[in-house]
Amino acid sequence: MKDLLKPIRDQIAKLWAAVDRKPTFRWGTVSQETPLLVQLDGDIDPAGDPVDVAPQSVVSSIPVGARVACIEQDRRVIVIAVAS
Repeated sequence: MKDLLKPIRDQIAKLWAAVDRKPTFRWGTVSQETPLLVQLDGDIDPAGDPVDVAPQSVVSSIPVGARVACIEQDRRVIVIAVAS
């Protein structure tokens, strides 16, 4: 028997793949200066603790506790600005 919904499922899969490649804007807080670690807002582990990520940065010398604007794409994070 032919699966009549297969073309629709295939199209939905393509759309999800396209959405996953789009960059997203995220806010975060610097938790460590060297090497740079950032806790992105809303990212928690199963225990409820914040998760640290090691981003790349176009900004130099960011102090611990600073709020930073980040771009996330393909599981990579780039710090683009420090909030004043």
